[in-house]
Amino acid sequence: MKHEISFLEDADLDIEETYIWYETLSLGLGKRFFDNIQNTIEYIITNPYMFQVVYKRIRRALINKFPYGVYYIVENEKVIIIGILHFHRHSSSWKKRIL
Repeated sequence: MKHEISFLEDADLDIEETYIWYETLSLGLGKRFFDNIQNTIEYIITNPYMFQVVYKRIRRALINKFPYGVYYIVENEKVIIIGILHFHRHSSSWKKRIL
């Protein structure tokens, strides 16, 4: 069963900014990043409890071939994406988004 999905505005910005950054590094790399995010999110909405809890009720799914994670929470039958962030980014940056 697929869960509903929504994105915090900050999560949308994470995707957009990272896509642009990767495209400036190499044409097409941003597209590969975006495609991997889509694949990861598709997996999340079909198996939301599959991924590890990293803080309280926040879970993280790793993005294939990129050092990023999709941070999300599950509420009822809905998945809320709170951020798509690099692993070296300080954890307080995504914790602030739900407090």
